Amino acid sequence: MEKMVSGMYIGEIARIILWDAYKSGFLNSSGMDKIFFKPYSLTTEQLSLFTTEGDLFKKMEAWRFSHRDIGLLKEIGRIVSKRAARIVATAIAAVVTHMDSNLTAEHTIAIDGSLFEKYSGFKENMVSMLKEIFEDSAERIQLSLTHNGSGIGAAVIAAVETLKT
Repeated sequence: MEKMVSGMYIGEIARIILWDAYKSGFLNSSGMDKIFFKPYSLTTEQLSLFTTEGDLFKKMEAWRFSHRDIGLLKEIGRIVSKRAARIVATAIAAVVTHMDSNLTAEHTIAIDGSLFEKYSGFKENMVSMLKEIFEDSAERIQLSLTHNGSGIGAAVIAAVETLKT
């Protein structure tokens, strides 16, 4: 699942889509082959900037992006990030449902990651998916940004194991 949703891979997923679009003739700007040919040449951070900052293309004078190509790049960035957010939200919904099948309690989900924190629309797409799944009950689920989640999680597991012995 990580390869479908993490910041390390979203840029690459979009690059593969754009490379296919280029090879199929849907992208026509000069230099596209140099940008999208090499694996991992499009980072998630770049993709995020492409989708939110239109003037970024003007700064990249080495390539001449057509308005159509800019629109396609932005749309692919939005679609790939929305897909990732919906997958993550669905996984969260599955865990919450397993713990509280009628969603009667309040739940706070701690999320550590730059996608959630920095990618425009990512958190909103997760919240939207949770509302789609749980309707009004989705208000009982709060998504909260945390830092160093892996370290905190390891500490909690170690504490629980210590209590068992």
